[in-house]
Amino acid sequence: MEPISLAVVDLRSGHPVLAGVNEDNFIYPASVYKMYVAAEVLEQISSGKYTLWKPMVVCFPNVVDASVDLPNDPRPVLREGDTVTVNYLLDLMITRSDNSAANCLIDLAGRREINAFMIRNGWDGSEVTRKFLKRKYEDPGYEQIRGTETCAHHAADFMVKIWQERL
Repeated sequence: MEPISLAVVDLRSGHPVLAGVNEDNFIYPASVYKMYVAAEVLEQISSGKYTLWKPMVVCFPNVVDASVDLPNDPRPVLREGDTVTVNYLLDLMITRSDNSAANCLIDLAGRREINAFMIRNGWDGSEVTRKFLKRKYEDPGYEQIRGTETCAHHAADFMVKIWQERL
């Protein structure tokens, strides 16, 4: 049984105060790790590496979502061969937690670069090691690697840095 990793930040005083239960315990964060991917993509856009309007072709094996879980979302699921923009992928990844979009953006930003972003921000130990797909479809070198991890402390610090306009 995995211990919980929980953090709460009190922002009322103007100076963030963190409290938690096992907040430094590293766990698989599910879709929470998409925030780290989005932040690195936006950092690369800010640095001029590419724009929000860069077209991308959705390729195998990144297409993993077969349906949309939000009944009022009119956007179709991504299909192999679709050409979409980085902006569209970011929107899908964040607003409906689209795993196919996340896989495409992990490829675009690069796992090494996403992990370097986390280290630069003091989140040592948090890593994006896996995409949202079966291990047999992972890129060479990632088929046997341990799963993606973060802790509530790092996730809370990420949100605080956004609140402080430091990300």
